[in-house]
Amino acid sequence: GVAVAVGGGDGVDGIAHDKAPLGPDGMRNARKAKERGAALDAKEQAALRMHGIQAAAFVLLTATSIFTAIKCVIFDRTDGWVALLGVLPVAINAEFFALRWATAELVKIRGRFDKAIHHHEMFLAKMAMNWCDLCHTRIREGVGWRCDACDFDVCPTCMDRKSKARAEGVLRGDKGVKDEVEVTSKRYFMKALKLTAAYWPLVAVAVVSLLVTSAASLWLPNYTGRILDDVAHGEGARLQFMTDVRFFLALSIATGAFGAVTDLAVSLVGRRISNDVRGQLFRSIIVQDIAFFDGMPTGQLTSRLTQDANAMVSPMRTLLNRLLTNAISLVGGLVMCLVTCWQLAIIAFTAVGPIVYITGVYARWSRTINREIWSALGDANAAATEAFTNIRTVRAFSQEMREIARVAAALAMALSRGIRDAIASAGTYTLTQYLDLGAGVLILWYGGLVAIDHPDRLSVGKLITFQLVRAAALR
Repeated sequence: GVAVAVGGGDGVDGIAHDKAPLGPDGMRNARKAKERGAALDAKEQAALRMHGIQAAAFVLLTATSIFTAIKCVIFDRTDGWVALLGVLPVAINAEFFALRWATAELVKIRGRFDKAIHHHEMFLAKMAMNWCDLCHTRIREGVGWRCDACDFDVCPTCMDRKSKARAEGVLRGDKGVKDEVEVTSKRYFMKALKLTAAYWPLVAVAVVSLLVTSAASLWLPNYTGRILDDVAHGEGARLQFMTDVRFFLALSIATGAFGAVTDLAVSLVGRRISNDVRGQLFRSIIVQDIAFFDGMPTGQLTSRLTQDANAMVSPMRTLLNRLLTNAISLVGGLVMCLVTCWQLAIIAFTAVGPIVYITGVYARWSRTINREIWSALGDANAAATEAFTNIRTVRAFSQEMREIARVAAALAMALSRGIRDAIASAGTYTLTQYLDLGAGVLILWYGGLVAIDHPDRLSVGKLITFQLVRAAALR
């Protein structure tokens, strides 16, 4: 990998939107454009090397994981292999993620930060048909500055301009730009805990119900396997069969009842938090200085109170409901899989690393795409609000079609980003499913051979139990 540092100081006049004359200023602007192009090329080459190294490492990870799974199936083992085979998948995945982190650090790019322009770092990027969010003109140079966090674009002219008095999208007051705090994942998590703490009785009910539901869901496959084994044993296992069916029925009823309580409690907490967030956001906005409203479109503010508030609260519901459920399912499922058959557990674990990597790559890419979608929807909302507010002016100058085109362009951008996200999601699902199904084939192959040759070690019911527990742990 190659480390690249992209920075820059304030310019004098920047690059003009029209062709600059061949004078001292024009030559200086041309030199700046050449430097930006060289820095961008170096950035892209470094990123290409990083992705190439990570792709090769991913192929090696997948190959070694498959090889480990095959060894579990066909190689003869002694007692000493038990610990080694258990550690090998962990070591393979640890080495891969360490290499991935190291390559990312080598090509880490330092952006350009100016709080008078934007509250995030800006990075050089190639742009085609993009508009500057400060001067609202087309970026004609082909290269501009972009915020990776919120899809905020700035042309080189605005980035190099000394006066930032007309900058938009930042929290400013009558005395200038105000400092903003970056909301990291850790900070978001702490804020989510603080918001949910106000409703701790409902949260406690939800957590207890969720624990019972998760435990019952993990134990259900065990009784499924027992019932099938009882059926295979014939008439002599009738009494045990009836007992297992009663326990299975009781667990099913408990799962449904406590699941309903969990869903009710989580929904109530989510709706109350959503209401509180909108109220707090409006109170925070309404007390800002007039300079803030001068530089922020009204439609963007209303979009923050509606769509963005829903998007912010949605992960809290997931955090409260799915995070604990998945943690219990993963840990409990792993323990039950190891108890049932450690060889099958190792085979199942070999697919976890590639699946986690593919899902992580898609999640990071999808996060950027979804930010672009929300930004485009905010632009559409801003254009519509502006048209409605000035409807008499729009009608007086017969600009209805122009306003319709503005909204349609923003909606089309949101739709195109959504289609890209859907296609990438389908590709990610296909790859992860093939990896999971491949592990399932190896599990059934090895488990079936053991069940046929050594029914005292692994019965058909236990093999089915293992598959059901694995599915519950990885869902």
